[in-house]
Amino acid sequence: MDLASLPARPLSLEECRDLENSGRFRTLVPAGVFDLSESDRRLVPAVVFVTESSIVAAGYVLAADADVDADADVDIDAAAADATATENDPGGWTVVTERPAPEGKEALEEQVRAVGAELRAWAEDQSWAEDPSALLDAL
Repeated sequence: MDLASLPARPLSLEECRDLENSGRFRTLVPAGVFDLSESDRRLVPAVVFVTESSIVAAGYVLAADADVDADADVDIDAAAADATATENDPGGWTVVTERPAPEGKEALEEQVRAVGAELRAWAEDQSWAEDPSALLDAL
């Protein structure tokens, strides 16, 4: 999935609904919604996108967290393929995990739950998980 079409900030809940209703996805599952007192919008920094062929968990990385992620052990090929959070453009959307979408409703639901769990585990390590007000800096 090409994350370049996403805005360079967390999505709003309204944008998630618009994307889901666009017909581009079988479904879209927000994995985190923050209602910030300093903002009139609900922000969604982690989303599971389900298309006919794939299930993609994507998360928003704040610029401050991108520096930390750059020091972690990463798969160089995967990091090179994901140009949304590079040293030249820190912060932005990144693919946390991607799997083929199985046929059959039950198998698909099981995969979406598994991908969602991986995304939630990833999100726990992001600074916005403890302090969602940091997401306002990305707006």
